[in-house]
Amino acid sequence: MENIKNKYAGIVQMLHSLKRAVAAYDKRNLLILPCGYEEDLIIGLRSAVIQSFEYCTDHLWKYMKVYLEEVENVSMQTTSPSEIVRHAVRIKLLTAQEGESIIEMIKIRNKTSHIYKEEIADFTANKAHEHYVLMLNVLTKMVSF
Repeated sequence: MENIKNKYAGIVQMLHSLKRAVAAYDKRNLLILPCGYEEDLIIGLRSAVIQSFEYCTDHLWKYMKVYLEEVENVSMQTTSPSEIVRHAVRIKLLTAQEGESIIEMIKIRNKTSHIYKEEIADFTANKAHEHYVLMLNVLTKMVSF
C-alpha cells in the first residue's frame, strides 16, 4: 500500500507542476519584454509545458498499472501503456471515451519525445490544459486510501 501512496503523491505533485506551467504558457500574450526576448521566453514556457505533460502522462499509466494490480487485484502481464488503459476500460474503471482519450494522449506524448516539429510542440502545448483535466479526473477514480 505504501508503494501506491508514494506513486499517487508523486503524480499529484507532477500534475500541480503541469497546471502551473500551463497557466504561465496561457499568459504568454501578456508578456511585455524588451524586443526579441518574448519569443525565447514563449519557447521556454512551451518546453516546460511539454516536459511536464510527458512526465505526467508516463506516471499516469504507471500509476494505473500499480492501481490495477494492488487495488483491483488484476494480474497485469503487460507493460504496454495502451494495453493497461484498455484493461482499465474492460473492468469499468474508465469509460470507453476516457480510455480512448488517454491512449490518444499517450500517442501525442510519444510524438513529443521522438519527433521534434514545431507544429507538434504547439499542438501539445495548446492541448495541455485539456489533458491536465483528463488526467486529474482519471486520477480521482483511482484513490484507494
